[in-house]
Formats: sequence, C-alpha cells, structure tokens
Amino acid sequence: PTSSYASIMRNVSGIPKGIVAGMIDNSLSGELEIPYGTTKIPMYKFYHCEKITSAHLPDTVSSIESYAFTNCERMKTINIPHGVTTLINYTFGYCYELENVSIPNTITHMENAVFAACNSLKNVTIEDGFNANNLSLQNSSKYTADTIVGCLNALADRTGRSAYTFIIGSINLNKLTPEQIAIATNKNWNLV
Repeated sequence: PTSSYASIMRNVSGIPKGIVAGMIDNSLSGELEIPYGTTKIPMYKFYHCEKITSAHLPDTVSSIESYAFTNCERMKTINIPHGVTTLINYTFGYCYELENVSIPNTITHMENAVFAACNSLKNVTIEDGFNANNLSLQNSSKYTADTIVGCLNALADRTGRSAYTFIIGSINLNKLTPEQIAIATNKNWNLV
C-alpha cells in the first residue's frame, strides 16, 4: 500500500475497506495500490473517490463489480488484472480523466458501458488473444490510428465462429484505412 491509502485502509477477510458502514471514503487520494491477496473489488468500493489518480490492482483480483470505480474523476490510469473475466456496466464509468487502460485477454464477458463517459481515453492496451464481445471504447476520440490498430491486432481470430463486435465509434472508425479495418473484419469482428 502507498501514501494515504495505506494509512486509512483496513484489510478485512482479504478485502480492503474503502466504504465503511455504507459510507463512501472519498478522502483517498493519489496512487491507489490494492494489497496483494485481494480477490474482489466490491460494488461502489471506490465510488466517487475523485482524488485517486491511478489504481494498481494485483493479479489476485478476479472480480471487479459494477460501479467499483465510478466517478473517480481524476483517475488517469487503471490496470485490469489477469484473472478478471467479467466487466459490468459502469465499472469505470464517469472517470473523465482516465487516459490509460490495460485490458487482459482473460475477459470473456464485457458489457458495453464499462467505460461510460470516459472521454479522455487515449492509451488502451489490449492483450493478444482478446476475445470478448462488445468492447466499447467509443466515448473517446483521442485515440491515434496506431493505438486503434494495436487493439485490432490483439483481437482473437474468430474465423468460423460467430462474429463479435468492437465498438470504437464513427470518429475513431474514420481514422482507419480500409486495410486497417480489414485487420478486424478478417478475424470476424464487426467494427461499429
């Protein structure tokens, strides 16, 4: 644990507490380092902790519930650890300054509003072999074509299976050449 986070968080049954007795602890600030051994980030855990600038989650985390990081308005960086298989709507919603996200290929279910209103996203890294339907990065128009192509290259090949959808929005889609779009379509992914 780092900075003020370490001084106020308590570890109960392997889950650090950010909400105590239903009250939001929005005094958390700076870099948030979740302790190794934590397995779950509960719903509303860091809701409206607007002073958090980044969050590092260890690979022991296998569940991040909806609204866990909603309204962390100043958060710029989050890693989603291996072991997480599902991301529910608004998990990182309304993190207006979120710029950097890494998404593992262990995700098998993703709802399309996970990053709702995250309009500052620009550095998204998707691990090779990513294979979850409805990844939506449409709220930001700050991606470069190279960043988008990096994501397309990381998508799993779904040839011979039902097509999956990657939602990047029309502004981002217009940044791509037909050859770049074909990276996804040749793998049986629809770009929307």
